[in-house]
Amino acid sequence: MSIIFNGHYRMKHRTWITEALRLHFEEHLPRVVAGRRLGVPKSTVCSMFVRFRRAGLSWPLPAGMSEQELDACLYGQFSTVPVVRPESTVISEAPMVKKRPRRPNFPYEFKIALVEQSLQPGACVAQIARENGINDNLL
Repeated sequence: MSIIFNGHYRMKHRTWITEALRLHFEEHLPRVVAGRRLGVPKSTVCSMFVRFRRAGLSWPLPAGMSEQELDACLYGQFSTVPVVRPESTVISEAPMVKKRPRRPNFPYEFKIALVEQSLQPGACVAQIARENGINDNLL
């Protein structure tokens, strides 16, 4: 199910489609302005008009076409019209994804010794880090 964000809350149904079409075709508002008035992002509204044109529909809509039928016609498999699917009882055994290993926690004494080495005059921090097997950004 497609969920559209309108800036304030998430909408689960595209109830704005017919209103956006009406504002554009009857009140002659630009698509972006119609979307802004309805609180729908301009990319969403513009893509809806592209889908409307590709579907070969015209305004006014054919008599008897409901919002659900229009939604299904424009968005096909991504429609918000509920689809009844049989429940699957097979539980797939997906392998667990290994977590990335965390960086090691170095002992306090080790950290102090490295800092003392790096504060010596002429010390190269990158070389000290390489010698101790740590990233020089951690030193």
